[in-house]
Amino acid sequence: MIWIKKYIVFGLVAILIVVSGRLIVLWGLHGTPWGKASFKHSVDNYISKHYPTMVKDSCEISYSFKEGQYSATMKSENIIFHIKESNEGMIYDNYLAKKIGNQLSFEVEKVVTDIFGVTSKINVSISSQFNSLVHTDQNISYSDLNDEYKSDSNIFVHLQESLEDKADILAKCYALLKWIKDNKNEANVIFTFLNNYELRIDFDTLSELNSSNELENLIRKSEPIVDSNFR
Repeated sequence: MIWIKKYIVFGLVAILIVVSGRLIVLWGLHGTPWGKASFKHSVDNYISKHYPTMVKDSCEISYSFKEGQYSATMKSENIIFHIKESNEGMIYDNYLAKKIGNQLSFEVEKVVTDIFGVTSKINVSISSQFNSLVHTDQNISYSDLNDEYKSDSNIFVHLQESLEDKADILAKCYALLKWIKDNKNEANVIFTFLNNYELRIDFDTLSELNSSNELENLIRKSEPIVDSNFR
């Protein structure tokens, strides 16, 4: 009976060691439950302080093994943004950048539809440097930003168009670029076409454009996008 009890004790200890080891690995990769709860509490306080009227639709806490830090992915009124903690322990977010990017995407999409006669996928990425302005005027628009942020921002226009009628397509692209300049929405602008062709106009070049004829030399063959499911 004594040996049986010893075997049971040894078995339980072995199981405990295995389970503990797996938990340590799991928590090391994905963070601890109490770590996530603590960061969630910090996020709630941060939102209450800086965005007291924000409607929080969802909040998901994750952990980066590489950075060794927690972060939150939040959704508020169709705006998905992130809240992170810096190495110095300061919490910051990119809510305003996402909000401004969404607004500009909507405006560009309307203009593209008017010019090309079809809807297109539009992506706007605001300079990551803009995150330092998280608590500026909430009603700020992209056109209000200074060139430091605009020159580091991108407008992607994904067109389901070929370049068979190149002159017509480039004339339409120029019309959009003119609208962008006239409305002070300058950025690096990238058009993509069928057959992996693209037209890139950087911030400085955009300000110097005077006609669609100048665009032809900027067309390049881009690398095809590989579906991540097949990597």
